[in-house]
Amino acid sequence: MSESNLYQDFSELDDEVKQEFYSDVKDCVRDINDCLPLLSSEDAQVLINRLFRSIHTIKGNCNMVFLEPFVQTTHTIEELAQDIRNQQVSYSPILVRLLISGINAVDELLAKLMQQQAFEAQVLAKVESLFTHVRSVDPGRQLEEAMRAEQAINDGHFSLNLVAVSQFEGEAFSIFDATDMEFFHYLSECQHVVDDLHETRMKVLLDLTQSLNLMLPEPEDQDQLLAAVYVYEFFRVVKGKDADQTRRRVFSAGSMLARIPGWTRASELVFQSNEKFDGSGFPRQLAGDAIAAGAKIIALADHFITQALEHQELGYKKSLFQAVKSINQLADIDYSQDLINVFNQIIKRDYLTKLQW
Repeated sequence: MSESNLYQDFSELDDEVKQEFYSDVKDCVRDINDCLPLLSSEDAQVLINRLFRSIHTIKGNCNMVFLEPFVQTTHTIEELAQDIRNQQVSYSPILVRLLISGINAVDELLAKLMQQQAFEAQVLAKVESLFTHVRSVDPGRQLEEAMRAEQAINDGHFSLNLVAVSQFEGEAFSIFDATDMEFFHYLSECQHVVDDLHETRMKVLLDLTQSLNLMLPEPEDQDQLLAAVYVYEFFRVVKGKDADQTRRRVFSAGSMLARIPGWTRASELVFQSNEKFDGSGFPRQLAGDAIAAGAKIIALADHFITQALEHQELGYKKSLFQAVKSINQLADIDYSQDLINVFNQIIKRDYLTKLQW
């Protein structure tokens, strides 16, 4: 059936009937959007019941005026609300925001139809597909997929392939619209696909690099340091023997950052990360104070968490001591004694009494 035939019965209705229909829909849409500020204060069951009733009313009204494609899409949105209402799916503000975004997308298309404007009918099918996807995924992935679906709807491209979710910040963002830092963060999180310990590794890397940086006489710019950590972590994907792998990782991460305007310092931190205090490192054999302190922070934190996780089977305390020992053995070789002294202070303060992995 052609698109024009799909809406022929609706177009033949009296204008007064159509206006009354859309006025009722707008009342429901307003009620649905009024739920957004109540996410943190309203009783969950009361809120989801309110949403369900309004969504159900919109679906019923569309059915009364022969808008079958809108009925189908709204029904799919309603099914997710029903799942939450019946406690088949755990309530979450993330899912509520998705419901609201879905209804707003339907409303935008209805508004165009009322104004006799052309619109992409397949958008309805895309919205329906997003909700079908969210309902079908494993419970452990449902909230992440809901965030991606909401972002895809709000961005207007309706494609999950263009949306990523930050595991650490719990936010979704469109890859094409991402800031540089969001993109770097996204790259680093690609590692969780191949590394079950990625989340733990990144938590320690970020905490330790930032703690060390704050104790430097002249701290590095935080954004430059974070960008260096994120991109350096992403390029752990490179393969090869230990020394060759490290070189390729440094050159790949540093070169990528160097090609993006504004990240020259982050690039330099990566390039200097494998220089050694005694001058035996690479690529320039820098020594002593000629090496940026921020670069050695990155290397030290990466070395520390790698050693700790490699010995994780020994238990927390033993793996911690093994990692600390491996760092201290490199005083005045890889790292300055001053940096190691600061590192030891942080270990005593933050790692001895609290499990970090």
